[in-house]
Amino acid sequence: QKKILEFIDEKNPGLENKELIARQIGISALTFNDLKNSRLKDVRFDWDAVMSFEGDTGPYVQNAHVRLCSIMRKAGIERADLAAAIKDVNFAELSDDAAYSLINILSKKGKKILDAVAGDEPSVLAQYALEIAEAAHKFIHEDRVLGSAEEKSRLFLVQATQIVLENVLDLLGLFPIRQM
Repeated sequence: QKKILEFIDEKNPGLENKELIARQIGISALTFNDLKNSRLKDVRFDWDAVMSFEGDTGPYVQNAHVRLCSIMRKAGIERADLAAAIKDVNFAELSDDAAYSLINILSKKGKKILDAVAGDEPSVLAQYALEIAEAAHKFIHEDRVLGSAEEKSRLFLVQATQIVLENVLDLLGLFPIRQM
């Protein structure tokens, strides 16, 4: 929890409920570490690796979710209706590699859930969360969302990604953190 509090203090020193959020991230990090590995394989435990905000870790996934929520907050959108928002989307504006890759990954949600259930294997969903997080980080890095000519379409993709990632975190029994 101390390492996570240091990270929060560095990134967002005025955040309310820091201790609670750090505890939730810590619990999620430990849980994610167990769930990301196949249940039939041995797991090597390393505190520093588990609590890292880089690599295949729970904090990395949580950070992706936080970044998506932050973009939506800055846009002034808390929980818009995706069905209503889709009318403003120009899908041609989401055809670059980063957007296409993210959309492709999001489209696999149903299959990943079915695969996890069929195989009694939560690692399928944990690995899927990592895929989403990596693609989301890449999209956010490569495609400016706020203030871009494609803002409405990109905000739609950000919100869709945030919702899918939150659903997957919920299915894994993790805390989907919105701020850190």
